[in-house]
Amino acid sequence: MSNFNQSKINISELKNVLKHIIETNKTLQEKGLVPLAVNVVGPAGLGKTSTLKQVGVECGFEKSNIVMLSLSSFEEVGDLIGIPISEYKMIKKEASGVKSIWVNEVALTSYEKAGWVTTSESRMSYSAPEWIQGKKGPGLLILDDYTRASQRFTQAIMELILNQEYVSWKLPENWTIVLSSNPDDGIYNVTDQDPAQRSRYLNVSLGWDSEIWAKWAEHNSVDSRCINFVLMNNEIIREETPEVNARSITLFFNAISSIKDFNGNLELIQLLGEGSLGTEVTATFVAFINNSFDTLISASEILDVTKPFEDVEKAIKDVIKSDIEYRADIAYVITTRLINYIDLKTKNDFYNQAVLDRIAYLITSNVLGGDLKFVLGRKLTNLNHLPALNNLFAIEGVIDNILD
Repeated sequence: MSNFNQSKINISELKNVLKHIIETNKTLQEKGLVPLAVNVVGPAGLGKTSTLKQVGVECGFEKSNIVMLSLSSFEEVGDLIGIPISEYKMIKKEASGVKSIWVNEVALTSYEKAGWVTTSESRMSYSAPEWIQGKKGPGLLILDDYTRASQRFTQAIMELILNQEYVSWKLPENWTIVLSSNPDDGIYNVTDQDPAQRSRYLNVSLGWDSEIWAKWAEHNSVDSRCINFVLMNNEIIREETPEVNARSITLFFNAISSIKDFNGNLELIQLLGEGSLGTEVTATFVAFINNSFDTLISASEILDVTKPFEDVEKAIKDVIKSDIEYRADIAYVITTRLINYIDLKTKNDFYNQAVLDRIAYLITSNVLGGDLKFVLGRKLTNLNHLPALNNLFAIEGVIDNILD
């Protein structure tokens, strides 16, 4: 088991790191240096591969230049690094002197017709594999399941990772290699990487972040009630229970999304939950339903200006405050959902004056509590793609209230 440890980053931070490396690699190649490769290490189900592809898209790469190779599914090394071929040295006398060239056996005849002569020298080389033939830069090569591949594959691509070339062919300019791996923590069936191998690439450790997942879920129409559950139980995904991951909980949520009344279908929900997430997480989800947390007021209801805000304010206060204590956890869920919902509504025509007034009141009043109204205001100021919100924060008193 490897003793290599480092701090974990989230999906958003991973994107920033990879975009930085892609830009850095351009500069390195301009200086004649070899581009850097990155190994992204993280548990199953965090969305490593889909995030890597998304980075390529966001960098403007052509779809055909975002190449994903699943190393665990390869059977022949030649599919990865190319087929071995025999090459022969040929010479040709010209006015400027004798020129030489290495030619594979398929092309010998055509070169002989052009006046080239075969010598006695030969060598073994490799043809460029199908997945890179004809491609130009920039591009992204994703080597998925790197540590799940057999040693013959990981050894074969060491030169490719280190120098972006393999014997007789090389990647085009401005390509970046990114590896995707599961951690060597005794849970996953992976091949240990020795220090010599790990020194050939940068290592980035990816971890679970409930807020990042909730934002993704909001944009991908995951059941709203289930997003509430994850935000209220943000430690539901733990390294010691790898079978409960972002992928498995999303599958479970999709399986129950057609159930309109959770409380009236607990037996079915429990059956589906125990079959995918286990008894502990399912019991937590059932308790969540029994406490009616799945029916919290939604962001769309909060910003529905056809409803009197007095009613909305009362609905919020009814669930986040009691005679005994302030429910900061529920207020946090409502605030986070509100931020993600506002981010989702990217069309500026959604933000008429009535909606902006309601957002301003949420920031300047104490409906959500002092700390969370600050969080709401601060995060909304970072949504630069929404000009209407920028205008909102230009209003005298709103920014001052956030900073107070």
